[in-house]
Amino acid sequence: MTIEKIAFAVDISSRMPVGEADSFDDSVSEVYCWNRLSINQPPARIAHEWYRNGRKVGEMVINARYPRMRIWSKRKVRAGQWRVEIKDANTGQPIAVGAFVVRKPSF
Repeated sequence: MTIEKIAFAVDISSRMPVGEADSFDDSVSEVYCWNRLSINQPPARIAHEWYRNGRKVGEMVINARYPRMRIWSKRKVRAGQWRVEIKDANTGQPIAVGAFVVRKPSF
């Protein structure tokens, strides 16, 4: 299994990320973790483990049925350093990691 692209965005439209960035201001209430992936032997189960400031705050398991897919999960966010660890949900083996930040506005 290979992650071809990881993107963080404020929305998904037609299975593509909208408002893609690696930094968001804290007026954004949700962020999507979007992936384009290739699977050698589908089906597969992919886990998105969400972390804020180094602490795990959630996990979502996604069933992927086709050799090439676009998948995503979303999370309510607040200010902090965020990362999403993408793993094989069956084995726990890491596949990829993506990171973004949610900043409080500076006045």
